Amino acid sequence: MNVHTIIPVDGAMSAANFSDLPVRAQCPQCRKVVMSQVLDTVGLGTWLLALVLLLIPPLCFVPFFIKACKDKEHRCPNCGAIMGVKKLVG
Repeated sequence: MNVHTIIPVDGAMSAANFSDLPVRAQCPQCRKVVMSQVLDTVGLGTWLLALVLLLIPPLCFVPFFIKACKDKEHRCPNCGAIMGVKKLVG
């Protein structure tokens, strides 16, 4: 399993540091160094892809079932706080 290590600067982490993979980082809420849990969430990019696929009606639901079409939300396994988000769009 691939793991990225993030070293926070002044308690803030750049969104560019988060990926599809779990990262080891310090939670801004509980201050513990943890391996993040990555959750797939529906975001703007998912909705935009679905909108484009409305031209082919049976395919408009596909982005909601494909992991690569969703945002990646990194959460602390200790306290559940959001540590960062990798957005598909934005």
